[in-house]
This record gives sequence, C-alpha cells and structure tokens, in this order.
Amino acid sequence: MNIKLIKIAVFIGYSLLAIMTFGCSDAGRVSASDYPKGLVSYNDVRYYTFDPQTILSMLEMDKMEIFQPFEGDNKYVGVPVDTLGWQPSNYLKVAIALNQFAVQDDLRQWNIYKLLFTGSCANAPSGFEDAHITYFKIDEKIYATREIKLFLWNKKAVWAGGAEFSRPPIFGWKNIDMETISVGPNDAFQIAEANGGKTIRQSVENICSITMSIAPNAGFQYEDWQVEYRGSHEEPLFKIIIDPYSGLYEITP
Repeated sequence: MNIKLIKIAVFIGYSLLAIMTFGCSDAGRVSASDYPKGLVSYNDVRYYTFDPQTILSMLEMDKMEIFQPFEGDNKYVGVPVDTLGWQPSNYLKVAIALNQFAVQDDLRQWNIYKLLFTGSCANAPSGFEDAHITYFKIDEKIYATREIKLFLWNKKAVWAGGAEFSRPPIFGWKNIDMETISVGPNDAFQIAEANGGKTIRQSVENICSITMSIAPNAGFQYEDWQVEYRGSHEEPLFKIIIDPYSGLYEITP
C-alpha cells in the first residue's frame, strides 16, 4: 500500500477513536466550542439585583436573602451607585453567595477558569466596579462551567450555567488556585499601583480605566496577572504583568 495512504488511514483511525472516546457519550450535551465564550455559551442565564452598599455586611451576618431575581437583561437597575469600588476578594465572596442562592451549590468545590475585574481610575483606591468570573468542574469526560458577573454601578448580578465542554485527552484546563498562588488579586492590584499605575492615572487626572485579569486557559492563555490602564479613548497608558507565585513583574510598552 502507498505510504501516503497508510498515513491517511492511521490519521483517520486516531481521529475516530478520539471522537468515540471523548465525544459520542456526551453527544447533544456538550458545546461545539472548546471553551466558554461568555453568556452566549450558556442555556441557563439568570439576572438578579443586589445592594452593593450593604451586601458585604449582610454576608458577614450570614444573611443569604440578599439577591432579588428579575426578568431580562435590563441595562440599568434601580438608582446607580457612584464612586464605589470593591477589592477583588469581595467579588469572590459575593460570587459564592450568588451561586449558593441560585442553585444551592458551593463554588468553593469548583475550579476558577478566568478572573476579570474592571473599573474606573477614579475608584482605584477602593477597588473595581465590575467582575466577570468563570468556574469549571470536572464531571467524567466533560467540564461543567458556571459564569458569574457582578456590576456595582447598576446593582446587577448575572448567574449562568448549563454549559458543558469536552475534556481534551491531553493538556486539560488549568485551575487558578487561590490557595496556592502567593500573589492574590488584591496583592496584584497593589503591586500595579505601587509600580507605576498610580502615577500614570494621576497624570491624567484619573480619567482612565483599569482592567485586571488572569486567564491561563484556551482563548486567553496568560498565566500571570495582567493589569492595564487605558485612557478616555481606550488608548493604552500602562501595562504590568505580575507573576502570581513570585510577585516578580514586568512593565510592558
């Protein structure tokens, strides 16, 4: 037999084996995509309102009735809150509470796929205004995922679930383990501020925005903290990359 035909036959055989092993048993359940791509990936999306001024203190008192469901994706909910920002750790606490309220499930048993925090420079001393957090959990041959979005300015929370993705045979998804990294999100933000971020935002009178993220998986694939400051027209002002284990950082052009 021709060598080229043999190679083609071997390739087809391995491809069919991979499909049978990782696809057929979950046909109809698993997303055609390789990874979550925002709310469009989910078939169960729920919207809630909450009070950013009181929710943290209520959680300290173990009060869980702090979210109110509402229908549809209204852009604004209630009276907007000005000059309010949270440290990233507060968003993680509220995300756990929201998931518990929505489906009575503990997100501390899940892995973190991606963390994204955004806010205005005017609120930089207190923290960020929005958070987008994606979680995943291994369930036999699939990854089950959840997405949570929290918006302080318009008092809105979004919970999304029902998306599943095939586990690859090699190089599976990586967990952002808050228990093992040395530089957590609060620390990364302070490192960015102390090493140029604060100076940059003050030089433009805080008319700018800040994005901080870590996303080691498909679609992103950066394992360090990325903190970016952008001007009023989205022009880049400052970017710093911080190793989550050593705290070493690099300022990029």
